[in-house]
Amino acid sequence: MSDTIVKLNVGGRLFETTETTLRYDGKDNFFSALLSERTPSLKDSSGAFFIDRDPDYFTVLLRFLRTRKLEVSGSGLTLTSLYDEALFYSLDSIADIIMEQINSAGALIGSGAVSPLLNGAYVNCYNTEAIVFTHCGTDDEKEKRRVFIICN
Repeated sequence: MSDTIVKLNVGGRLFETTETTLRYDGKDNFFSALLSERTPSLKDSSGAFFIDRDPDYFTVLLRFLRTRKLEVSGSGLTLTSLYDEALFYSLDSIADIIMEQINSAGALIGSGAVSPLLNGAYVNCYNTEAIVFTHCGTDDEKEKRRVFIICN
């Protein structure tokens, strides 16, 4: 695997990292598709890949890809938005870790971290945001959607 430097422009902020870091565990993700040109891409005037996403969340995800440590506290970022970003980049392993942190933060709905909704759906509540996911068979077929609800 090549260890070339990759330049990224995420939401107007420039990042430099290596191809190895972006491919972090050999799994197919947004970056492996981008680097292999299987997905359409734009480049800015400097030649960096342009990604129209939030650079603050990308910073946290890139730090994880480099160090394998997820550090969010004190950043003002929400775990549910970070979860959404991890899903956008197809970083499923990181998304799973974030979901575990959301669940361990404790739900403000009912008495447990996960509360049943209708028809096999569940709500994970974190502050005023919630992630709803339904099971459509196996875990591989899980559908996840973000909604906003009021948590008391």
